[in-house]
Amino acid sequence: MWYVERQNKGYSETVDEFDTVAEALEMATEYTISDPAARFLVTDKPTDGWED
Repeated sequence: MWYVERQNKGYSETVDEFDTVAEALEMATEYTISDPAARFLVTDKPTDGWED
C-alpha cells in the first residue's frame, strides 16, 4: 500500500491510501492543488493512528 501524508505546521497525518504509487502521486498532486498551505508526501508507511 501507498499512503498520502499531509504535513503542516509540524503536524503530520495520513489522509489516504492507494494500491499503486502512481495513484498516490496523482492524488497527492490533487491534494496540493486543493490545500496549497500544506505539503503532501507519498510514503510506504502510514502515520501512527491510521487504521486500514
